[in-house]
Amino acid sequence: MSNNKHIAALKHKISAALSPLIDDDYSLLDTPYHNNIGDSLIYEGELSFLSGLPAKRLFSANRKFASLKRIPKKGIILMHGGGNFGDLWRVYQNFRLKIIRERPQQRIVVFPQTVYYANQENLLRDAEVFNSHPDLTICARDHRSYDLLKKHFYKNNILLVPDMAFYLDLNRFVKIETTGKVLLLKRVDKEVPENQFDLRQNLTSADQLKQVEIADWPGIEYTPREKKKWERRDRANRYLTRLSLLVLPPKGIDLDFGVLHLFESRRQLEKGCQFINQYDAIYSTRLHGAILSILLGKTIYVIDNSYGKNSEFFNCWLKDFEDCYLIG
Repeated sequence: MSNNKHIAALKHKISAALSPLIDDDYSLLDTPYHNNIGDSLIYEGELSFLSGLPAKRLFSANRKFASLKRIPKKGIILMHGGGNFGDLWRVYQNFRLKIIRERPQQRIVVFPQTVYYANQENLLRDAEVFNSHPDLTICARDHRSYDLLKKHFYKNNILLVPDMAFYLDLNRFVKIETTGKVLLLKRVDKEVPENQFDLRQNLTSADQLKQVEIADWPGIEYTPREKKKWERRDRANRYLTRLSLLVLPPKGIDLDFGVLHLFESRRQLEKGCQFINQYDAIYSTRLHGAILSILLGKTIYVIDNSYGKNSEFFNCWLKDFEDCYLIG
């Protein structure tokens, strides 16, 4: 693919920044357990990167099922990356704050995040907690996030690192056949931009209009059947987590029930690849719609989200990529 060199360069940046920090066995926390394909791409990229290190995973868990009693008190704590550092998706930030307060004796590394605060008081309160930790690294995945962290989280180690999804090898999913179809990947959550981009207004040919499809990630909006399925899995995971607290494992072995959702993450990745491969060109308001399109060799047009996440990431890492364009 035309962008292989650029992708390899981003992988090298990830490895150069993070490999020296993860010099001991680790626990991976806040792993995704929901139907956002983008988070599964990040998670699978994290696993791919970590698989190349000599350090071993001691434990992993989703925030819903991560009992502090089960998290080993030895080794490094790694926190899942993404776009939820701040006060827009507060439940994830609250989990990070809880871990930071409870584990001052362990090194903590937050994988690459976009940082956004709508409320200055939230920013200052969070910074106070983070700054209290003696060995904490936060990875920012764009310049604006990096500058904000350097200013307010000044006692932490702040790094500029690409998104972990770039550590994925998706060559087995690349399709060279063309379909003639175009996708507007249009998010439906609270990051939706105020001025929605209407692809159909930018196409005049009737043939072009027939080939345009508008959708968000498949499954992102729960059907009643899907909602019941996830509720059943939640109950099963909570039961297994409680059970793990009653089990005394053999010496040197740590039970890890949080990893049960790994199979769901792999399924989500494959679903995302099948979805994107239906199209030749993708207009995306989702950052990982753009990243996945790049990894699959598609033509991608990046459209911003509600607070500039996508444009900041594009200007930091993607502006030299071929067949990759920023709209607006």
